[in-house]
Amino acid sequence: MVKKIKNSNLYIRLRYLYNQIRTFLKWNNNKFIDEECLEDVPHIYIFLAADYGNLGDIAITYAQRKFLEDNFKEYKIKEIPLKETYKYIFFLKNKIKTSDIITIVGGGNMTDLYEYFEERRRTIISTFRNNKIISFPQTISFSNTNLGKQSFKRTKKIYNKHKNLYIFARENNSYNFMKKHFKKVFLCPDIVFYLNGIFENNSDDRIGICFRDDKEKTLSIKMQQVILHQLNDFKIENLDTHIGDNNLIYDKRYEILKDFLKNISTYKFVVTDRLHGMIFSYITSTPCLALDNSNHKIQSTYETWLKREKLISLISENDMYLGEKIKSLEKESKLNLVTSLDFKILKDCILENV
Repeated sequence: MVKKIKNSNLYIRLRYLYNQIRTFLKWNNNKFIDEECLEDVPHIYIFLAADYGNLGDIAITYAQRKFLEDNFKEYKIKEIPLKETYKYIFFLKNKIKTSDIITIVGGGNMTDLYEYFEERRRTIISTFRNNKIISFPQTISFSNTNLGKQSFKRTKKIYNKHKNLYIFARENNSYNFMKKHFKKVFLCPDIVFYLNGIFENNSDDRIGICFRDDKEKTLSIKMQQVILHQLNDFKIENLDTHIGDNNLIYDKRYEILKDFLKNISTYKFVVTDRLHGMIFSYITSTPCLALDNSNHKIQSTYETWLKREKLISLISENDMYLGEKIKSLEKESKLNLVTSLDFKILKDCILENV
């Protein structure tokens, strides 16, 4: 009975309104001032910047910042941490210049699975109606539940009201879905691919194992054991792209990320069901065996961008004999090369050349 009530449309709507009112009361009368935002120079803001322990999202924020700094030197780039979203929304709403550009971090949180993120994204888009907004490459995956349907309904309504919103999908599944429901939609690789070549692979005999342990997990304990059993001849090390929020020192987040990437580059190969486990392997030219996750973003990313890359191999639970796959990776790893992906369409949208 409780579950039925919580999935009702009325409950979902009341919860949404409650969160909006609570946020308004918390931030609307705050005396917060950020002098950096008031400087008389053009700004590009990065909203929802990762301030938590997911290294994949930290890498997205870092790569997004680097892309903007490399290509738009006339702009001041300002990160807005996720936890400070509403504080900056209320501060900037009457101070932002129409020439300023808002970007929203890419990733995999355009979904009711992470409603915490999506509510903030909708508020940003509905607040800054006179600014160009670029939603960096995302995976979209709203569920078929009442919550998912209501969440997507709000998302679609708010997104389509904005006349200057550019939405980027990071793989074909999301692109095809977005094209049916939104106006200005483009296809572009996950922005972390922009970091390609950040470290060269310098491997030893260790194998990195990076398996999910969260709500996107689909790989069973039994199948993990099947995989690990076939790697008995190797020295195995467990790692995770989520280090835990309590282990993150915010001011050192990019140093922590680079140390992690450098460590990835020392593995003979990586086995992972995390998207950024696969992408981190790619940008460091480290061979990788990748397995799909619950919303199929790994498979779709692989099929869209990586299926011709011989250092990355997608495997399924129906294809669990790894012997030939490993031999192939070991052979290809001697070439130690991956292809750089193109971000021209992203740059052109910011420059209005589309």
